[in-house]
Amino acid sequence: METQKFLTLVQGVRAGDDQACTELVRDYGPYVMRVARNRLGCSAVRAILDADDIHQSVMRSFFRRASDDQYVLTEPSQLIRLLTAMTRNKTVDKVRIHAKSKSSITMDSEQKVGEVVDVVRGPAALASHRDDVAHVVNRLNNAEK
Repeated sequence: METQKFLTLVQGVRAGDDQACTELVRDYGPYVMRVARNRLGCSAVRAILDADDIHQSVMRSFFRRASDDQYVLTEPSQLIRLLTAMTRNKTVDKVRIHAKSKSSITMDSEQKVGEVVDVVRGPAALASHRDDVAHVVNRLNNAEK
């Protein structure tokens, strides 16, 4: 996507333009779904968590924060990195919540849930997560920190 078109899209999303939001979901939603499915991993986890739910949660958070001007996005790769981090974090959070509540997870599945969390939190993911967090924290004002 060309830079000017991307900036116009982001500006429209910030303004709450339904057409811009629809275009963003159309262009980047399938990517978020792929990341969510990959992060969910094993079938035991997929049986209790749905990539659609994670996708909706990521998009809802993104649109809410974008409308509050919490993101400075100047190129598509920044949006992809942001959505990837948000999807990773939402997936890990939901897996942990379900693992703690043990809702519909058998003893065999609990081990697989732990494996998914470990895979998601591998060294590369952890380094990427730290970079993402540092980027977001740097954008916060003192009251938000």
